[in-house]
Amino acid sequence: MSYHLTNINKTVYGTKLSHNDVYVILELYFLFNWTQNNLAKEFNVTKDTIRKIVNGKSRKDCFYLYKYQRDTHIPQLDDLVKKHIK
Repeated sequence: MSYHLTNINKTVYGTKLSHNDVYVILELYFLFNWTQNNLAKEFNVTKDTIRKIVNGKSRKDCFYLYKYQRDTHIPQLDDLVKKHIK
């Protein structure tokens, strides 16, 4: 089965963060070495929420797509991350 980072602008019911937000969080954390505290402030969520995302405990669908298919979606991720990098 093949998955794609399409329709990543969707927000999951009951969440503050869209799929885009989660991919950006993962990119900023793993590639740009942002701290969990800085990510929590940037996205207006708790540090616990960020911790669960970057450890793959929540938003598992986004976590696994990011970890295993990131390389095929670098241009999309670059565009999403640009507005958070100053």
